[in-house]
Amino acid sequence: PEVPFEEDESDFDYDFRVGQGAFATNNSLPKGLVYQIQMFVAAKRPPVKALKGVSPVFEHRQPTGKYLYAAGLFKTYKEAETALGQVRRAGFREAFIIAYDGGRSISVKKAREKESSVTVVTEEVHIVK
Repeated sequence: PEVPFEEDESDFDYDFRVGQGAFATNNSLPKGLVYQIQMFVAAKRPPVKALKGVSPVFEHRQPTGKYLYAAGLFKTYKEAETALGQVRRAGFREAFIIAYDGGRSISVKKAREKESSVTVVTEEVHIVK
């Protein structure tokens, strides 16, 4: 019998970096608010060397049939802003920040408003037996 092939993605490093370029093995975006750095749009998949050392790079199919290439997964605008400088220094001078909420594209303005309205509350929970 044929054994179904399952791709093991656990060893792919999704931490943003500039050094050795790599396409993300999984292009799906996490739930919730996330920022990325849009690097370029192309008609077909470019070679890895076109990434100029940036990793991970996500491929998003556009309604036009072209592909949008975006770097990283950032939870805050500040993290994305820091990475934007690195992406531009790597040679993507026209790169800019984009945002998604629940996998859907939203304006960066709306994303920043949503980010600033989220209050993080942490508390200790003690279980008494």
